[in-house]
Amino acid sequence: MNVRKRVAIVGLGNPIAGDDSVGIRVLKRISSIKLPECVDVFELQSPALDLAPILKDYEKVIIIDAVKLGRRPGTIIKLKVEDLITMFSHNVPRGRIFSLHDMNAAEALLMLMELLPELRKKDLVLIGIEIEEIRKFEEVLSNEVENAIDKVVDIVLKELER
Repeated sequence: MNVRKRVAIVGLGNPIAGDDSVGIRVLKRISSIKLPECVDVFELQSPALDLAPILKDYEKVIIIDAVKLGRRPGTIIKLKVEDLITMFSHNVPRGRIFSLHDMNAAEALLMLMELLPELRKKDLVLIGIEIEEIRKFEEVLSNEVENAIDKVVDIVLKELER
């Protein structure tokens, strides 16, 4: 891998919420690979609270998270900043979020881009894995989501080359 800029790979999720843990599972798989010294990995459970310093400190940020967009479970999507703004900004209802812990990655990124407009110029990629449902107090992934992990790892590794 020929990576020159500082890159953060962020896996989001709840380790005891079934498919919602997929971002963390992908991150663990990536962490087992020898990565360049300029690449750091972060496991987060609360994107709204913890993403801001990472977004500010790194030139490129790759975020991996579970998504619910109405597609088949295991479907992988890759979004850049402009895609996030187009797809989600009109869908985030004002006043719906009661706690910063309730935000998903897209909502947290949109909020942070509002507060810190310079983030819109960052090299930011969100890789989402469609899940069927969030199952609390379960550590097992559905087969469809489990089968997507290796593909997501390949996407992340290719993204490091860009």
